[in-house]
Amino acid sequence: MAELTPYSYQSGNTALHRLGAGVKLLLLCALSVTAFFAGFPGLILTSAVVITASLIGKIPIPSLFSGSKALAVTTLVVVALRAVTTKSDPSFSIRIDEKGCVEGLLFAWGVFASFALGSVLFATTTTAELRFALSRLEKKTKHGLRAILPVGITKKIDSFDLSLTIALALAFIPRVFSIWEAAEYAYRARSGKMGILGTAKLIPLVAERLIEAAAETAHAMVSRGYENGTPVSLD
Repeated sequence: MAELTPYSYQSGNTALHRLGAGVKLLLLCALSVTAFFAGFPGLILTSAVVITASLIGKIPIPSLFSGSKALAVTTLVVVALRAVTTKSDPSFSIRIDEKGCVEGLLFAWGVFASFALGSVLFATTTTAELRFALSRLEKKTKHGLRAILPVGITKKIDSFDLSLTIALALAFIPRVFSIWEAAEYAYRARSGKMGILGTAKLIPLVAERLIEAAAETAHAMVSRGYENGTPVSLD
């Protein structure tokens, strides 16, 4: 089976696909915090949720970690830095700090658990669903603020479409993986070999394409009457 594009939507009609986007987004935030700050029990809980979600959503577990190679390298470096200590008195020496090693491994576990949770969210939720859920949450929040804040402040808050800003930021995450995947396929098609050198070659190309994509989105928003998150006049 071909490798799935990281953080891409996988159509389906499972219970997880039908679950509200707002609920899934809140669960993602809560479980990510749990994975990093609740210790070993929190990691067990988060991992159990990931496995259960993959079964309910019919998403192969390996595909949840698709596109995480760069993250794995970075995390491995962090673990190594936490695990290795040096001593210069009376003579320079390098030793393994068992406590630091365990802490580093738990950190890596939390990183990959959070990455998998993000994969579950984007695999079962469309951008439109996320936008609608965020919009509803923003409306309820603004309604509550109107009761406690001065009118002048609430008018400024009402003029800013925060839900749209967040939705665009979330929607851009899958585009990062999609653009990287397209660049990598093109590089391989020209007999390029991936690795540290190949990755280094792709980074500036992908960065340039991401800037172009962001600019295209910005122009599209301005043409629809938005600038910096607020409606503007096109006259």
